[in-house]
Amino acid sequence: MAHTAQSWQELIPDVFCPHIAVMCTKDAEAACKKNNLTFVEMMRPFCQLTCEAHVRDAHNQPHVVKNLRLRFSEPSSEVPSMGATKQTMHNTVLKAQPSGAIVPGSTLQVGNLTLNVLTPWFESYRKQYIQLMRVSDHEYLRHYVGCLFVVSTSHARPMDAFIDLQKKQQDMAKEKTYPKWLTPYVFNYYLLLHDSSRGEEDNAHSIFQSMKAAFGQFNSHLLRINSRSPDASMPDGMPDPWGQYVNRSDSTAAGDELADNDLSRGGSSLTNHNDASAPASVAGTPNHATLEDISKADADDTLTGSSAMSDPLSQALADPLSAQAPAVDTADDSPISVQGTHINVRVSSSAVPTNFELHGQFLTVSDHDRLRIFVNEFAVRGLIPHIERSIRALTDQVNSKKGIQRTLYSATKKWFGSTNKPVIMQGQSYSADAAELQSRKLADLAFLVQLYETAYSWYHTAKRDFHNDNAMLHYAGAVEMAALSLFMQGAYRRDPQAYFEEAINNYESVCKSHQFALRSTLLFFEFLKFRGLYKEAATALIRMTSDETDLAAALLTEQAAICYLRLNSPMIRKYAMHMLLAGHRFKKAYQRQHALRAYSLALQVYQTKGWWIAEDHMNFIIGRLAIDLHELNLGQESFHQLLAHRSRLIAPTQQSLYLQEFLLATKKFLLKSDKAAMEKSQLSTSSCVDIANLLPLARFPRIDAQLTRVILPGVADSTKLMTPDVDVNALPEEGSVEPAHTAERQAADDEEGKREELWLCMEELAARFTLAESDSAARNGYLSSTPSGFVWDVRLFGPHTDNSQYPRCALGERVMVEIVLTNDLQIPLSLTGISLMWQLFPVSLSSKSATTAGDNADEAVLDEDSEPVICNSVPDLIIAPRSSQPVCLSLTPQREGKLHILGVVYNIVETTPPKEGGRARSGTQRESLASGLRFRQEIEPRGHRLNLTKDQRCSVMYGPDRRLQLAVYPPMPLLKIEFDNVPTMLLCGEVHHCIVKLTNVGCVALRRLRAVCPESQQIVWGDVKKRVPERSGIYSTVGQSTPSNGSSTAQSCELRDKVWPCFPLAASSAFTGSSPAVTEADRARVCDIDLPSERLEPGSSVEVDCWIRGGALPGRQTIDTLMYFDVDGDTAFTHRVLRHTNHIQVSESIRIAARARQSVATPTPGCDRNQLLVSVDVENLSQADAVASPKFTVNQIVGVSSQFTMSSLQKDNFLELSSRETAYIHLKASHLPVDDGRVYVSDVSFMSDDQVDSLAIPCLELFGQDSVAKPFAAAEPDHKVAERKNRSPAAMQPAPTHHPPVPASIATPIGIIVLWQACVPDGDGGSRQAYGQYHMLLESLESPVSSVTAQSAMVSSFSASLRAGMEGGDSTATSTPDLLLVKGGMLHADKVRHDFTVKRLCILPVELSLHNSHDADVEVEVLPRAPSAAGTADTEQQASPSKPKAIGSAAYAWVGCTHSKLQLKKGADSTVRLNACFTRPGFYNLANVRLRVRKLPGDGSVVASGPIEQRPLPPSLLVLEETTSSG
Repeated sequence: MAHTAQSWQELIPDVFCPHIAVMCTKDAEAACKKNNLTFVEMMRPFCQLTCEAHVRDAHNQPHVVKNLRLRFSEPSSEVPSMGATKQTMHNTVLKAQPSGAIVPGSTLQVGNLTLNVLTPWFESYRKQYIQLMRVSDHEYLRHYVGCLFVVSTSHARPMDAFIDLQKKQQDMAKEKTYPKWLTPYVFNYYLLLHDSSRGEEDNAHSIFQSMKAAFGQFNSHLLRINSRSPDASMPDGMPDPWGQYVNRSDSTAAGDELADNDLSRGGSSLTNHNDASAPASVAGTPNHATLEDISKADADDTLTGSSAMSDPLSQALADPLSAQAPAVDTADDSPISVQGTHINVRVSSSAVPTNFELHGQFLTVSDHDRLRIFVNEFAVRGLIPHIERSIRALTDQVNSKKGIQRTLYSATKKWFGSTNKPVIMQGQSYSADAAELQSRKLADLAFLVQLYETAYSWYHTAKRDFHNDNAMLHYAGAVEMAALSLFMQGAYRRDPQAYFEEAINNYESVCKSHQFALRSTLLFFEFLKFRGLYKEAATALIRMTSDETDLAAALLTEQAAICYLRLNSPMIRKYAMHMLLAGHRFKKAYQRQHALRAYSLALQVYQTKGWWIAEDHMNFIIGRLAIDLHELNLGQESFHQLLAHRSRLIAPTQQSLYLQEFLLATKKFLLKSDKAAMEKSQLSTSSCVDIANLLPLARFPRIDAQLTRVILPGVADSTKLMTPDVDVNALPEEGSVEPAHTAERQAADDEEGKREELWLCMEELAARFTLAESDSAARNGYLSSTPSGFVWDVRLFGPHTDNSQYPRCALGERVMVEIVLTNDLQIPLSLTGISLMWQLFPVSLSSKSATTAGDNADEAVLDEDSEPVICNSVPDLIIAPRSSQPVCLSLTPQREGKLHILGVVYNIVETTPPKEGGRARSGTQRESLASGLRFRQEIEPRGHRLNLTKDQRCSVMYGPDRRLQLAVYPPMPLLKIEFDNVPTMLLCGEVHHCIVKLTNVGCVALRRLRAVCPESQQIVWGDVKKRVPERSGIYSTVGQSTPSNGSSTAQSCELRDKVWPCFPLAASSAFTGSSPAVTEADRARVCDIDLPSERLEPGSSVEVDCWIRGGALPGRQTIDTLMYFDVDGDTAFTHRVLRHTNHIQVSESIRIAARARQSVATPTPGCDRNQLLVSVDVENLSQADAVASPKFTVNQIVGVSSQFTMSSLQKDNFLELSSRETAYIHLKASHLPVDDGRVYVSDVSFMSDDQVDSLAIPCLELFGQDSVAKPFAAAEPDHKVAERKNRSPAAMQPAPTHHPPVPASIATPIGIIVLWQACVPDGDGGSRQAYGQYHMLLESLESPVSSVTAQSAMVSSFSASLRAGMEGGDSTATSTPDLLLVKGGMLHADKVRHDFTVKRLCILPVELSLHNSHDADVEVEVLPRAPSAAGTADTEQQASPSKPKAIGSAAYAWVGCTHSKLQLKKGADSTVRLNACFTRPGFYNLANVRLRVRKLPGDGSVVASGPIEQRPLPPSLLVLEETTSSG
């Protein structure tokens, strides 16, 4: 780690300390074995001096030695095997696992990441690595400085035993192979071990006296141990200092870890693995079991086929990270908790020895003190003085040899010159007493006793000599220790960094000694950390990593990663990458616990960053490692992550294998946690929360809780409310700020919100009418505001509804819940047994006050014999890759109370494994996953964000969402609606007749049934008590008295003027008054359906006629119908509703365009001078190239007005239109004789025999719904209607001298109904008869109205040209008004004869008849218009072909009084006399007169505004013939 628990001042003296050989007799070891310890193990906790010591250098200067540590070990003549050394290193790292507790200073906060930077395993590895390195001849730091002989007082001849041990040591020193001794005659110390439990104190004292006499007082010691008697128990709180030192369970722990290695799955054992980082030999290391002796794990429990599985990173990058980890199946469960961004990894129990032994049970605290005293006396009184003497002796020896050597070398160089010496790689090139080796030995002795200044001077001397001799291994070692000496001095005379770099380069490049280069790097790392050079430290560590040293490379890479984290500007991505590489090397080194920890730390950085391949790779490795270590909870979670997010770069084959691994991990986890509970939950079909809570959680397929819809009974077409499939390829990634829906989905959600608002408005409208009937104060029959205490009976709860209230349902009613399952994977997901997870809280909701009950309802114990809720499940469902599938689940409550829907439960079935790659699973495993595993997934929708108060706006707060918390009430009435003969396709404007059956399927009677429809939809309801008889068409027909041919039809209609007694649906007996809040549109939307005996009992049904009209625009039409009814009795419900939706596809039919204009005919006395010309254009819009193109026939045109009656101006008897044909129909609208404020209906039929009875349902009812926004007249009682209907036309004739004026706009609109019939071919060669009608309101003159909204401005080209021709001028002139305020006409003879030979000029008197058609007095100014010649007219026609040609071929002039003014009262007539002068015979148009009109106020004065130019007069033709005097 970057900051270790051991400082560099403690580290260097700890790893470089004097080594003492220990030689014990068997009886001494037996005395120590009572405490489950060897003598060396017993001494380990007490090997460090507890007090300061003093040492003198060669100049007899004293120096303080602090915390001197001694290392006792048993010498062995055999070099330890490489396998034992590697396993020792492996066990050292394996045991040093992180603890669960958070130690202060062990974590580092970087941004929002909390990372663990405490790595005790690295410290243990570093210390053990340096101590277990092979002993080399080029340095003496680990050579034995002294030897301790231990003999027990129980020995028969203790003095002889000491002599025998001494001889044995001398023999080992003479061999000069192994072990290594500093000198042949090292410091010898004699220890007499006395077992106090045996007594015999006198014998021990006598032997000790003999020892002092024979070996010296300062070389002998008596140590008493085992002071506690065997019968005495060990007191509580007795310290155990051997716990952290005794490694007797190393092999056991390693065996527990490594015995689980399935060597057949991943490679060979550690013994066969070439790890050059492990030391080659260990002095005094106890025997360890090799990996070949460890039993292999049972491979049947591992995941088969894993050798064929590859992680996603190996697919995208050709990287060794794809190597597979061997499985481990015997480790105990040790869960790993992932809390946000903080990961706390606990050590697996496989790395902790389970067979703990009690150490030192016979050693008292006094014995512990005696051990410390012995070590102090051994070091202070024996070892340190011996080293002082050795330093002085070596100093004298080296100085003397150096003087002679320098003299000889200078003389030789003078006479023979210098030569280049070969590189000396090993120490055997020097003799044992060479001055260079003596200098190195002297420097090492000084370094061991902390004489760093003396050591540096001799290291500097030695490195210079070695460099001169090209002994590079010796040189590198001297440079390394010189750097350490400078480092330990504190005050640098030279920079140690250059020394360290030189030593490492020589070790690695020249000497090819990676082990010593690694040791030097570890020490150099401490120096760089001390100076805060973390980037340089990371570079040095990474340089020493190689493919051959997995364990060392893993540790070094991990430390380099933490160094990147310790920089002033942390390099977080470099940290994550190197931690990932460290985890990979840990995995290759069979350190799965550390690999799991490293991958988990790296995952913290990579997750939620959008690096899906890297994240999937880490999740995959973590899952495999966790399963191998029996961290099943973590393994399940990791594989869950692989399947939960939307990674698009993973192959479907890989995701299929991920799913298999997840199911197997989950199954193992369930079997380990509770097998009985697992069987109960997996085999049970119940979705009660008590059973479902035993199921594991799953997050795929993904469920968006906000899209969840609850559909209560009363939505008759609920399947149409399901969400369409959504392609998730267009969805944004995780962590994006974009919305989680596509544009189509957002549009659908917005449309649903509008529709829900429409349903609520319809329900509120019906409630107002219903409450008005029972409220005596509401005499108008309508309430202008929502009644107090009104509660909407919401039938649908979704993302755009108010979900703060509880959904209400009754017992026995099925509730449907729609969820959207999204499969983000690239493989299909197979689900079975999908059902809702629920929890019921029984509580009484019988009274009205219980509508809000349930918040504080206590959970009650249900009767186990009855089923409180019946759930219907979806047996199987396959969700396609990267798609969404809506699923409708239902449940039926059988008990009253609060029913909470908590989520869904389902089985995930393993899909068929891909054929490519991978091994097939065994038959047992395949059968175990064939039925799948059962999971649960919770649904917790979130309410709308609150934004009312300041606190809510400044923070993120959400309101309650209770859409899944149902309130179950006692039985209630429930209406069921069935449409018979519902069309699926209609033409635009087509009317279809249906029979609707209404059934009460509830348990309570209902009353006061009303049907409500929206404004934009047309549906007419009949009378239950008066059914419509069967007929051939949609409309009722009546016979005609005269043939239908032009004017006769109009006259017939004129004689049969019908009074329309009421506006559709507006003249109910309950609503006869008027109110400012009443609108005809609201009244037309509500229709009462009379029930037999005013009630509909449970199980009873009624039938009613219904007419549906297709919309004006083609496309998909939605017809919504709300059935509103009251609940009989005093219950919590005042009313209930039924929502029904029909979807009809509407195709094009015909287009109707109409226009009303003033008549331009010359006013004559006694005629209606203010009649209107109505032009109706009918066009067949069907495509001409269509195979089944319908033909349309116009049957009848119905006019609805209170002032005009309609008649035809043409004699066409049959109007049939083929594709793209247009018929032009011209009608005349004449004023009614009497303006009585009533509405009259005029029928203009084009049928040969019968005509449509326009007063019969549904003709006028549909017209009234379509045009009710502009009411024609107030309705009258039926008896007055009958009186007016019988009135004769003669009685209604007014005086002939009075004509009502024509206003600027029509005061009462004229309604036009076009009834048509079509022969529509079907795809089978047949055809059907379709009937329909179009409606238009003519509200102003000269304004075209079309049946198609988008084409409302279109008019017939023929009508435009006809109007222009009749007006005699350009119809587009801006100066011409749209209305004729004053109508005029020329009165003269049609033909005149004149003899121009007798009289050259012909003067013809002409009268201009004027009529004021305006509703005010006007002033008229008459001006002559200059006539144009025929030639001029022809020229203008050629220049402007679009301008109509002037009528007349000769020119004339007005003579006499040509300019006059006169005033006309409202509706008055007058004449103006003019004289026309002609010079030749010809064909003349005498309508060349301009009229200017000024409006006059009531007092007769002229208005200051300018005159209004009137349109040209209609043509007035004159034929002037020439006669001779003879004729």
